[in-house]
Amino acid sequence: MAAFARGPAVAYLPALLVLCGCAADKNAPQRFDQKAPAPCRASFGVHLASDSMAPGYGVFDWHDDWKIYVDPEPVITQRDIETIEVSESKDRPAVLFGLNDRGAALMKEVTTAHMGGYLSLFVDGELITTAKINSVVSNHVMLTGSFSRAWAEDVVRRLQPQ
Repeated sequence: MAAFARGPAVAYLPALLVLCGCAADKNAPQRFDQKAPAPCRASFGVHLASDSMAPGYGVFDWHDDWKIYVDPEPVITQRDIETIEVSESKDRPAVLFGLNDRGAALMKEVTTAHMGGYLSLFVDGELITTAKINSVVSNHVMLTGSFSRAWAEDVVRRLQPQ
């Protein structure tokens, strides 16, 4: 996997959540153990997160001295992905997730109820990025950041149904 740039950079569009490229320190893996649902090759999860301690949440080092607290139960998983493709955002590679009806309803419910909170995205149990919820999101999630097109293609390949 390619390294991500350090430092938050988050952009939001109506009905499209853009999770921008940040990642935990690669020398200190930040993981949740998630099993990939059959027939997928990788695990994917979008989790509620907080910048303060919450009962049952796991703690992850994030951006130098900032810690993020993450609910171990994902809100959105692979079964909620209807489409996944490599895309572009501001001339940079991106991964665009289209959610099915269930996933879109869950994402809308969660982003409405937790406005101002955070969502963390995990691939294969690894914390990829955390974004602040600034708008209601329903049917699309876009992951952008300082990663290569090859990395984006690998994520898409691993998260595609077999």
